[in-house]
Amino acid sequence: MLKESVGWKLGNGKNVNVWGEPWLRHKGHAIIWTPPTNGLEDLKVGVLMDKEALCWNYTLLTQIFEVQDVEAILRTPLLNVDQQDTKIWDYTPNGVYSVKSAYKVIMNELVDNEHLAISSNWRLIWKVNVPPWVRNLMWKICEGNIPTRTTLNSRGVLCLI
Repeated sequence: MLKESVGWKLGNGKNVNVWGEPWLRHKGHAIIWTPPTNGLEDLKVGVLMDKEALCWNYTLLTQIFEVQDVEAILRTPLLNVDQQDTKIWDYTPNGVYSVKSAYKVIMNELVDNEHLAISSNWRLIWKVNVPPWVRNLMWKICEGNIPTRTTLNSRGVLCLI
């Protein structure tokens, strides 16, 4: 899972292999799908760039890749072609790994936590402009945590009044 969560921020493209590395900036299509052409297995992304015009070499792309890969490559921006390529963590906006972001990924993708989700109705209760004790009371009523005769009877507590 960790390997799938790391991508490349392209610079000059000299360190990134075209095949097998997640360098495309498109969710669900980060790796080239076209099989490698004989003799081009070690092709680097930098070869596909026209660094002076800050664009992709469209002619070369159409000769090597299938249409869906060409479209994904063209959607990948070339911004810092004079800098080195750097690895980035896909689950934070700044691309920097943190334990907190990894924990969120694990909790969202690996652990079944649907039963812990808070419905949007509870969020409305917490946003109501009333004193905190009123919000807390409203939440307890909605959750069935106020010891009324009905809730006590449902829990097996006998109420004689």
